[in-house]
Amino acid sequence: MIIRFLINEFHPVPFSLLVRIASNEAPVYHRAPTLILLLMDRRGVSSPPMDVGICGQNMVLAAHSMGAGACWIGMIKLLMFYPKWRSLFGIHYPYKLTDCIAVGWSKFPADGQVHREMQHVQWFDDKKNYNNFRVEAQGGKPNEVSEAE
Repeated sequence: MIIRFLINEFHPVPFSLLVRIASNEAPVYHRAPTLILLLMDRRGVSSPPMDVGICGQNMVLAAHSMGAGACWIGMIKLLMFYPKWRSLFGIHYPYKLTDCIAVGWSKFPADGQVHREMQHVQWFDDKKNYNNFRVEAQGGKPNEVSEAE
């Protein structure tokens, strides 16, 4: 009866894949050392699923820009139908596990680290004297600050 209401949640393909995952025939998490679980707050305003997607995509882009590999794993939400896994992860109402991102170092370098130009920021510490400012490189260490003349 529940299958009738949650058609997309109980598609036969994931269930046949679950059997292969359980027998270690399909490494769905790509043996990644890190899994990021994306939780959605059901009380969220506007569109919580889109917010989760935006958050996750930013994590994937950040990982790729640092040279790491990241992969969306949507099948993890099937685990939430088992109370054992919900309690193991400590997920209770109003939160719902929606997706997972596997992060690690890929075997094949598909992307590389994105080289960025160093940006300089002018800081005006003295509100009365705007000629007194300091220039700091973005991401620079505190001892790399150069004072303007």
